[in-house]
Amino acid sequence: MRASLCFKVTLGIGVLLLSTLSTAQSEPASRIKRIDGVSVSSLLLRVLSHGHELGQGTGFVVQKGSNYFLVTNWHVVTFRRPDSGASLDPEGRMPDQIQILHNTKGKLGDWHWVTEDLLDPATGKGRWSEHPILKSKVDVVVFPLAKISDCDLYPVDLELRNTPILLTPAAQISIVGFPFGRGSYKGLPVWKSGAIASDPDLDYDDTPQLLVDASGKPGMSGSPVWARREGGFIDESGGTNLGTGIFERFLGVYAGEIDGVSQIGRVWKASALMEIYNLLK
Repeated sequence: MRASLCFKVTLGIGVLLLSTLSTAQSEPASRIKRIDGVSVSSLLLRVLSHGHELGQGTGFVVQKGSNYFLVTNWHVVTFRRPDSGASLDPEGRMPDQIQILHNTKGKLGDWHWVTEDLLDPATGKGRWSEHPILKSKVDVVVFPLAKISDCDLYPVDLELRNTPILLTPAAQISIVGFPFGRGSYKGLPVWKSGAIASDPDLDYDDTPQLLVDASGKPGMSGSPVWARREGGFIDESGGTNLGTGIFERFLGVYAGEIDGVSQIGRVWKASALMEIYNLLK
């Protein structure tokens, strides 16, 4: 019989340690489990219209100064197609709230739902920030978080976009999110592996996107996309960087497949997110 759970955070290489204390005679007195730091940074989302769930998505937190923001897709918070503006809901309903499955404060391994209003009550306009020039054509928004007093936040370090891991077509990537709203363990996401499917230095469709060969599923919209290498990597100058541990490069925000047939997905580059982030206050 399990007596209690004890959780702690250990810094370094993005790995969190979860210590499970048990009184069962068949189990060791103390058992350490690893939770990847990237895993706890991805958050399950639900969008609501007058209390009715329209769909799920994924998001992650970024920090600017003392403020925290949720990053996800424009089509998640509006439930509309960014190319045409058509509703994704058969009844044409529009979301007015978003629910976020946050990490509970002081209890790593425990999660709870927090509901935030998507619309400004005074104006009825969306509370999120869009791309300053391309607006909804960039399917990324940054949303200010107001109800976080009972939450532990694990913001993505946007400086990791500068990790000099060489990116080439066919290089492996990971999309970390919630396919069909499902996690790998309670509030932890699923890691979907794939490969870069375009030349990363060029922009797909003349917008800051790259393509990935990965079968992302509904619910993964808004997921952070990572290039991860263990034990070293080839850098952008062609040199070999050797070392122990895990090296990560933040690539951008996953936004679904380009056509629903090819299993080719689109990722809005970190540079597109930074153009929104840099204007935040």
